[in-house]
Amino acid sequence: MKRSMICLLAAVPLVILAVCWFSHPVPAKTDIPAGSEAERLAWLASQGLSCVPVAEAPVTIPADVRSVPADYAALQETLGLPFASHAGEDGMLYTYYTEGSDPPFYAELLTADGVLVGAQGYHPYDGITRDLQGTSAG
Repeated sequence: MKRSMICLLAAVPLVILAVCWFSHPVPAKTDIPAGSEAERLAWLASQGLSCVPVAEAPVTIPADVRSVPADYAALQETLGLPFASHAGEDGMLYTYYTEGSDPPFYAELLTADGVLVGAQGYHPYDGITRDLQGTSAG
């Protein structure tokens, strides 16, 4: 009797923890609107960047996202952007210059269906893909 009571008392906190864990809703990823210049600039500003548009070009997102450089694909995953779910779709690539940056810093935003699906930054002298969030632009 003692043993079953101890097991029951030990199991109660685990049951409570499991109920709390599984009943707590996981927030769904929301698409970031990027169909207009204002929406793209607003997102860049939310990353701490003041940018001016430089270029735009139509692109097709590779049907096999494994053919994309691993660092780019990993960056999109880290940012929570739906790059892989838009494989094979037509999109637009927008390039922005970050005002006041020394050395020069560029941001590229990839959109499809009016949402942001990819983002990266780079210094033109080294071409290394960088995260756009906050201080990584400097």
